[in-house]
Amino acid sequence: MEKQNRMSANNNKHNAATQTRKRLSYLLAISLIFIHSIVFAQSNDFSLGQISQLSNAQQSQWQQIFPHPSRQGDYFAFNNQGQLHLITSQESNSEHLLIDLNSKANTAQVKRFTAFTLHPNFNLKDQKGFATFYTAHVEQAKKNRNQARLSERSAKADFDYDAVLTQWQLSLANLKKLDSANKREVLRIALTSQSKGINQLAFNPYIKSWNENFGLLYLALSATKDLQAYPLYSGAILRINPKKYGLRNYSIPNTNPFLRHNNINDAIYTLGNQDIQQFVWPNKNSEQLLISHRYQENDTLQQRLSLSSAGDDWRNRAPAKSLYKSMRTLNEQSMLVYRGRNTPSLLNKLLLVQNTNNGWQLFSLASLDNQPSNKLLPPQLEWQFSQHIPKESSLTLHADANGELLFFNGNDSAIYQLHQHNKLNNNTTDQQANTSLMVSIVLAVLVLIFWYFAAKAIKKKHSAKTLVRKQYATISYDDKNHALTLYRRHEKTNGVDIKLSNIRACQVLLGDNCLVEVNSELAFGFDNELEHQLRDTLKKEHADKMIEGKVRRLSLVLTDHNKQNYITCLYLRKGNNRITKKSYFEVVDDLVEWCWLIAQNITPEQTGKRDKKPKISAEEVALYQHRTHDETPLHKQAAAIRPATHPEPRVKPAVQENTIQENATEAATAASTEAEPSSKQHSSKEDTELVIALEKLVKLQQQGFLSADEFAQAKAKLLKNLID
Repeated sequence: MEKQNRMSANNNKHNAATQTRKRLSYLLAISLIFIHSIVFAQSNDFSLGQISQLSNAQQSQWQQIFPHPSRQGDYFAFNNQGQLHLITSQESNSEHLLIDLNSKANTAQVKRFTAFTLHPNFNLKDQKGFATFYTAHVEQAKKNRNQARLSERSAKADFDYDAVLTQWQLSLANLKKLDSANKREVLRIALTSQSKGINQLAFNPYIKSWNENFGLLYLALSATKDLQAYPLYSGAILRINPKKYGLRNYSIPNTNPFLRHNNINDAIYTLGNQDIQQFVWPNKNSEQLLISHRYQENDTLQQRLSLSSAGDDWRNRAPAKSLYKSMRTLNEQSMLVYRGRNTPSLLNKLLLVQNTNNGWQLFSLASLDNQPSNKLLPPQLEWQFSQHIPKESSLTLHADANGELLFFNGNDSAIYQLHQHNKLNNNTTDQQANTSLMVSIVLAVLVLIFWYFAAKAIKKKHSAKTLVRKQYATISYDDKNHALTLYRRHEKTNGVDIKLSNIRACQVLLGDNCLVEVNSELAFGFDNELEHQLRDTLKKEHADKMIEGKVRRLSLVLTDHNKQNYITCLYLRKGNNRITKKSYFEVVDDLVEWCWLIAQNITPEQTGKRDKKPKISAEEVALYQHRTHDETPLHKQAAAIRPATHPEPRVKPAVQENTIQENATEAATAASTEAEPSSKQHSSKEDTELVIALEKLVKLQQQGFLSADEFAQAKAKLLKNLID
C-alpha cells in the first residue's frame, strides 16, 4: 500500500509538471500568433526571382537538390546518373563531385539515387554527426550476397534489387571532398523492382540534442503492388538509429511501436500508407507525421494528406485524419511547412505546389501547429506561377538555411526564391513597431519562465539518483524455480520474476556501450575468452580517474520472449560519489556470474566450459581495499603525522627527545598499513605497502592537511622506517 501511494504521488508530480509545461507552451504560441497578426498584417504581393543556375549536362538531369544548412547559395544535388555533387555559388569551378556510384571502381550495378539527407549535427564541430550525411540508392542484388537485408520471408517473389542506405562523411581537412574511408553501409531492403526504393530520408527537425529521440532517422518505402499485404511492402515509414551499435550497423529505438509484434518488422513506424510521395512534421510539439500519399479505398484512388501517429496500420482501415483529398496527384518534394521571414503571410502554413489546368500554383492550408484538425481543410490559392514556370516543367519545393522558400525546376536546372513586398505607410510602421516592442517584452518574460521550469525538469530527469530509481537495482536467483528476481532501489519484496527459460538475451553495458551480449536468437554464447576480455575492459575503465561530473555506470539488460527489456543498474558512480551499495569489482564479479548462468541456460551449445575463477593476488586486494575502504578521516591521519614534523619546544631534554622519536615512529606506522608486515614477507608485499603509504601522504598534502615541508619530512621518515 505504501509503495502504491508513493508511485501515485510521483505520478501526480509528473502530471503536474507536464501540465505546467503545456500551459506555458500554449501561452508562448498564442503570443507568437498575436505578434504576427499585428506586426505582419500585409498584402500577398509576391515575386519570384532566379537565384542560381545549375549546369545542364547532355546525358544527365538533376533529380533533387538539398540546400546547404550553413552556406547560403550552396547545394547538394544528385542526378539520374548516380552522381552526387556539392555545388558552390562563389567559385568558378562550382561543382564538386562527391560520389559516383557508377564509376568503374564500383562493381555493383547501381541504378539510381533515390534520397539524401544531412545529420542534425552536420554543422556542429566536435559533435557526433559532424559533416555526416546519408544517401539511399537502388542497386541490383548480388547472387552470392552475404549482407543482411530486410525482407518479408514468407513473400514469394523475386527480390532481384536492393535499396541501400549508406552513411558518408566529408573530409575534415577539406569539407568539399569526401572521406571515402568513413563510408559505411547502414541497411539494405530487398526489392522486386528497380522503380521502387527509399524515396525519402529525414530527421525530425524539431527534436533537440537533449531529447531521447534525437538522431533517429525516418525512411519512406513506397508500396509494392503485388506485396501490399505484407507490412514492409505496404507503404511503410521506418525509424532507426543509424549509429553503429556493437556488431550491428544500426539499432532499433525502444520506443518503436511494433517491437512486440512478431509479424511486423521492429524498424517499421507506420504501415499501409501505399504510394508515399513525402512526409513532414507539421507540428513542433508533436511527433505526428503528415504523409502525402496515393491511397486506394473502395476502388477509388485519391491523393491524400493524412496525419499519422506511431503504430498506425492503414492496410485494412483508411486514415482517420485526412486533411486533404484530391484526384490530382502531388509530386515528391511538393509539401513544406513555412518557417521563414521573407513571406510573413505564409508563416506556419502548410504549402503545396501543384500542377493544375492553369499551370503551376502555390496553395496553402491553415496552420497546424496548435490544434491539428480532423476535418478536410480547403486549400487556399496563394500565387500563380504561369508567368514564371511553364506548365511542362518539373517543380519541387524546398527551404534554404534560413527557412526561405526555394523552387527547383528540374527541366532547366534553375533555382528560384519567393519574396513578399510590403505595402505599409509610415504611421502603420510606427504603430506596429511600438506594439511589437511591448508584446516582445511580455513574450521574453514568458520564455524565461518556461525555460526555468523546463531546465529544472530536465535536470531532475537526468540526475544520477533519478536514473537509479527508474531502473532495477539488484538481482537475486531462485534456484528452486530457476528464475531471476529484480528489485528496485531500497526494496526487498515485490520484485519482478523472470524465468531463465523466458530470457532471450542479456547485455552488459558500460554506460550506453554494449560490452558483451548473450543472445539465443543470434546464437551468441559466453566463454572464458569473453570473460577475460570483459574483465580487462572493466579493469582499464576503473583505472581512469573519476573527475567531477563524470559518470561510471554498469548495467545488465535482460530481454524476455516478449521483447520486453529489463534494465538493472548494478553500479553507478558520479565523480567521487558512489550511488550504489556494492563496490566496483564486486559488481564486475556479479556481472560475470550472471553471464555464465544465463548463457548456460539459453545458449548451452555456444557456451564453453568455465575455467576456475582466477584468484586475485594479495597485493591487488590490499591496494584495492586501501583505495576504496579507507574511511579514516584525513584530519586524524594528518594529526598522527604532524607531531613528527612539528615537535613541541623542549622542556625536559631527555624525555622530549624520546617523545620526538616515538612520534616519528608513530607517523611512519600511521602512513603505512595497519598491520605491520614481518621482515620475512616477500618484497612485492613491501612494495605494495610503500605505494599505499605514499598515496596517503600525497592525499593529505593535496587536501591541505600537510605543508610541503611536513610532507617531505614525513616521506623521509617513512622511507627510513621501511628500510630499517
